[in-house]
This record gives sequence, structure tokens and C-alpha cells, in this order.
Amino acid sequence: MKPIKLLIALLLAAGPSPLRAQTDTTVFSLLDLARPGLERVAALHAAGDDTAAAEALLDYYRRRTGVVCPEANLADITITPDEQRWADEAMHHRFFVHKGYQPSYFYGDDIDWEYWPVKDNELRWQLHRMKWWVPMGKAYRLSGDERYAAEWCAEYLDWMRKNPLTAYDEGKAGNWTQAENVYFAWRPLEVSDRLEFQIHQFLYFLPAEAFSGNFLLHFLDNYHRHAEHITRHFSAKGNHLLFQAQRLIFAGVFFPEFRDAARWRETGVGILNREIGEQVYDDGMQYELDLHYHHESIDIFFKALRMMDANGHRGEFPAAYLATVERMIDAYIDCSFPDYTTPLFSDNRFRERQAVRTYEQRTTIRYQVSEISAFYPDCW
Repeated sequence: MKPIKLLIALLLAAGPSPLRAQTDTTVFSLLDLARPGLERVAALHAAGDDTAAAEALLDYYRRRTGVVCPEANLADITITPDEQRWADEAMHHRFFVHKGYQPSYFYGDDIDWEYWPVKDNELRWQLHRMKWWVPMGKAYRLSGDERYAAEWCAEYLDWMRKNPLTAYDEGKAGNWTQAENVYFAWRPLEVSDRLEFQIHQFLYFLPAEAFSGNFLLHFLDNYHRHAEHITRHFSAKGNHLLFQAQRLIFAGVFFPEFRDAARWRETGVGILNREIGEQVYDDGMQYELDLHYHHESIDIFFKALRMMDANGHRGEFPAAYLATVERMIDAYIDCSFPDYTTPLFSDNRFRERQAVRTYEQRTTIRYQVSEISAFYPDCW
């Protein structure tokens, strides 16, 4: 057996750990097995054959239609030279975590998820966003090289095993140099980031040999734990709250098979509908008065709208929501210089023209918002 496949087998067969045993029915209990398309899964599970039920569930997802993620276009996958490098380096556990710390650090043959080579909180937090996993998925899809998929599965299971969600007191996270690993691995912002981008990984790696039915159960178990963690640990305000709400919407829309999916979606929509009124001034500026997070907020509000619309959930964002997004675009443009840069005040950062998408968004988002709004009964 090849080393990576052996590692996956050992991780899946491990004894008591956060990974649940193959015969554990907990994962199936999280799913609405009465949904159309899951009849065979339900029958096999009811008969006590969860191994076959897991394979049937995997077949269901591989054949599933009608659920899309507009951010991950499988028909037009592209990979930048940097992304290819990050994917290749990750095969040797040299992980791209932060562009400010290059070349990337080596995290060990036996991955040390608590390695902290520089005492910068961002380096420790952002390790747990696994920015190299989506590039690995792209590299797999474009090359067909199963080694990328096998390594991703091994790293995914390794992260689950070594970073359990244990009880913690958020109030004790003030001194980050003394904080336990759970404070870094399960900070709500990082959890929400994983909620969004594990959808991309799911889509890219789903056809792979290493993506077995047993692995799928672990993936769904972990994903559900992430979404539920967010519902209990929303940030009080600001852009973190917006990210968490938007990504909870993504979870509820992309995995409608979960019994809790509708609740996740409704919770996220409710927060964004409320916060767009509280966080955006009448002139269109997001109240943190930071052009970087203003730009991100435009993305957040619109991505949620587009995800909902692309999957048949129209009408849950009122006309005022769409109009506010357009005002936010105008406000960003009004604050920009002719060379597409913006003043570097607050936590804003310099962006090259190719990194600034808002000018293209002015026409693209307005067109898409107008197209979407045509289907809303109370819109323009």
C-alpha cells in the first residue's frame, strides 16, 4: 500500500478519537434521509449496513444536480503560478499561510498544527484556514494526479484528529501567547472561512479515488460541527459577523441534506438583512470606515445574494438590501484615485489594479443585481 493511502487507512481506522467509527450512525442522523434522491441511503442505513449507505451517499453527491456554488466554476478551472506552487509545496507539508512570511514554513512530516515559527497571531490563526487546500483541488482537477487528492484527504483527517473542538472560554483568549490551540483552530472567523472554502474543496476532490464513502462521513460530520459552532459563537458586530453570516448561508444552501440547513440559511439571511441596515451609512460607507473591509463587505453582501439566487432561494433579500449594495459600490468608487488605488487610512492596504475588482463590479454586480432583482416582487 502506498504511504499516503496507508496513512488515510490508519487515520480512518484509528481508535478513540474525534473521528467517529465507521459504524457510528451519528452522521446519518444529521441528514434528512427522506429527501428525494436519498432513498437508497435511507434503506441501507435502516438495514444496518452503514458501509454501503456511505458509498450510496457518495454516489448521490457525485450525481447530484441542482445545487451549485457560483464561486467554484468546474467548467472553467484556472490556477495561477502561485497557487500551483502552494499546491506542490503542500505535498511536502510546506504550507502557504501568510504572504508576509515567505518562503513558507515546513510543518513537519508528522504535521504539527501548533507550530508557531513567528509569534504573530495571524500566522497561527491563518494556518487553520488551509489556504493551500483549494489550490490542491485545482491542481488535482487540472492534472488528474490522484496524489493531490490523497494528500488532501490525509491532511484533512490529520487536522480533525489533532484539533478537536473542546470546551473553552472565549474570555480567556486575551493573552494569545498563552492561549491553548483550540482558541486558534476554532476561532469563529477561521471556522467560517473553512465553511466557505471546504465547499470548493468538496467540489474539486469529489471524483477522487481517495474520497471514499467513509471519508465523506468524516467530512460531513466535521462540516456540520463547524456550522453549529458558528451559530453559538457569532461575533458581536463588524465585518467578522458579516463573514460568519454569509458563510453560514453558504453551508445551508450547498448542503440542504442536513436537517439543520434551513435554520443555518435563515439565520444567516436574518443577520445580513439586519446588519446591512446597521453597518452601512446612508451614503453607502460601511461603518468601520476602512476601505479594505468596505470592499470585503460588498463581496459578502453580494456573494450571499448570488448564492441564494443561484440555488432557487429568491425573495429573501428585500429591495433595500440590493439598493444598499449599489450605494456601497458608488461609495468605494468615490473614494478611489484615478489609478484605482485608495487612501491608506485605518486598516486599508495597497492594492494593485489587477487586485481591485470593484470597478469591474460596478457594472457586473449592478447588472447581476438588476437581473436578480427582476425576480423579487418588491424590488425596483
